[in-house]
Amino acid sequence: MTASTDSVTNIAFLGTGLMGAPMARRLAAAGYRVSVWNRTPERAAPLADVAQIAATPTEALRNADAVIAMLRDGPATLAVLGDVMADIPAGAVVVDMGSVDPQTDCTLAEQAGAAGVGFLDAPVSGGVVGAEAGTLSIFVGGDASLAERLAPVFAALGRATHMGPVGAGQATKLANQLIVATTIGAVAEGLRLAQAAGCDPATVRAALKGGFADSRILELHGDRMVRGDFVPGGRSASQLKDVVNALDLADRHQLRLPLARTVAGAFDDLVRNHQGADLDHSAYYLWLGTQQRPTGGVTRSAIFQGRILPGQEDAFYRAVDRHMVPAWRQMLHAQAVRVYRPLQSEPGSESVFLVQQIDYPSHAAMAEALASPRRQAAMEAMQIIRPLYEGFHHHIIYESVSDQ
Repeated sequence: MTASTDSVTNIAFLGTGLMGAPMARRLAAAGYRVSVWNRTPERAAPLADVAQIAATPTEALRNADAVIAMLRDGPATLAVLGDVMADIPAGAVVVDMGSVDPQTDCTLAEQAGAAGVGFLDAPVSGGVVGAEAGTLSIFVGGDASLAERLAPVFAALGRATHMGPVGAGQATKLANQLIVATTIGAVAEGLRLAQAAGCDPATVRAALKGGFADSRILELHGDRMVRGDFVPGGRSASQLKDVVNALDLADRHQLRLPLARTVAGAFDDLVRNHQGADLDHSAYYLWLGTQQRPTGGVTRSAIFQGRILPGQEDAFYRAVDRHMVPAWRQMLHAQAVRVYRPLQSEPGSESVFLVQQIDYPSHAAMAEALASPRRQAAMEAMQIIRPLYEGFHHHIIYESVSDQ
C-alpha cells in the first residue's frame, strides 16, 4: 500500500515504546513520511533508518496531516497533546492510539475542536506481535468521516472497527483488557492447579488446545508461563492501569464487576509488592507462586461487619479495595493475605461482610505482625472509610495451626 496524497501523507508519531516503535516502522514501510518523537530519545533512535527523529513534539508535528499518540497513560497523553494542540496544522487529525480512560480522550477531543483539528480515539489490541505483523485490532471512536479518512493509515497497522463517538474506542479497549486480564488469570490458575496435582504444565497446555478452554491467551501467554519467559510484550503495570480504568468506568455506570476487582487486586500486588511492573502480564503466573499456602504455620480468618451509610455503598467498596486491602497486607506482613471478594451486602439488610484469610509461617510471626509499626497504615486506612459506615467491627471466625 502507498500513502494517498488526497488524505494523509505526513504522520507525526509521538511515543515509540514497545508498541509505538513497530507501528511507526510499519507506517513508514507503507509509504507515509513519518516523523517520530519520544520522551526518552534513545527509544526513538533505532527508527532513524525509516523516519525523521524530532527533538520535540512540536517539531515532529510540523506539516503533519495526522498526529498519532501512543503514550503510556492518560496523564502523559493529556500533558503531551495538550501542550501542542495549538501548534497542530489546521485540518489535521489527532489520533490517540494509546490505552487511556475515555474521559481523557473526550477532553482532548474538545481541545482539538477548539484548535480546528479533528480527533479520534483508536486504541489497539494485539501486543508487540500484532504491532510488528500489522495485525492489530483497532477500536475507533469519533466522527465516521474522520475514521474513513484515516482508514488507509489504520489498514497499514491492522483491522479497524468504528465503534461510535469519541470515547467508544477506549470503552471497547477496556472491555478487551478485562477479558484479557481475567483470561490470563484463569489460564495461570488452571496450569498451577494441574501442576500441583502432578501434571506437567506444558503437556496440559498442549492437551487443552482445540477444546473449549483454547484461546489466544492459552496459546501465547500460556506458552510464556510454561517457558518462564516474562520479557514484556504487554507490561503488567499497563494491564493494571487498564483494569483500574475499567473499574472507574464501571463505577460511573453503577456496575459491579467482581472478576475485574479480583484480577485488579492480583495485578496490583504483582506490580507494587513483587517487582512485576515491567514484566509481561503473563507474570500473573509468577504472582500465583507467591500466594501458595505454607506447609506449616497459622491460618486466621475474620469476618468484618458494619452498616454502610445510605448512598455511600459504592464509595465504601472503592475505599476498601484501594485503601484497606493494601493496608492489611502491609500491616500483617503475612505469608499471604486473601480477601474474598466481591464485597457483598447481606440480602435484605445494609450490613456488609468481608472475609479475610491470612496465612502466617508461625504464631511468633503473627504476633510480630500485629505489633508492627505497620499497623499505622491500617489505622490511616480506617480513617478514610470511617465516614462511610457506622458500627464497623470484626470477629475472628476461626484460627487453625498446621504442622511445621
